[in-house]
Amino acid sequence: MLERLAEGRAAALYETIAAARPAILCSLARKRGGQLLCVLPTADVAERTYADALYYLNAQDDGAPAHVALLRSRDESFGAIESATEHSARVSLFAALASGSPLVVVAGLAAVRQYVL
Repeated sequence: MLERLAEGRAAALYETIAAARPAILCSLARKRGGQLLCVLPTADVAERTYADALYYLNAQDDGAPAHVALLRSRDESFGAIESATEHSARVSLFAALASGSPLVVVAGLAAVRQYVL
């Protein structure tokens, strides 16, 4: 899997228990560096993985801050008003991605399928 990621290719993680996935994701992030996008089937699974990834990456020995972000899906119903906080968090995430700084982005499938802004 590390070889595929080093080549810039996508990799899928199958046949693992759900509790092990955040630990594996964080291990990949530490070994590979750079930016990782983890797409999960639902927003609920994405939020749980995000919380677990924060725990695992904060438990590093070197004391470096965790660089984990959660990409939330927006409410796209007719007449929905987006909160300024959510919009700001989304723009900050995209700015961090554009800067190329090391980052693990956890997102639900619905968030990835939406328009950027």
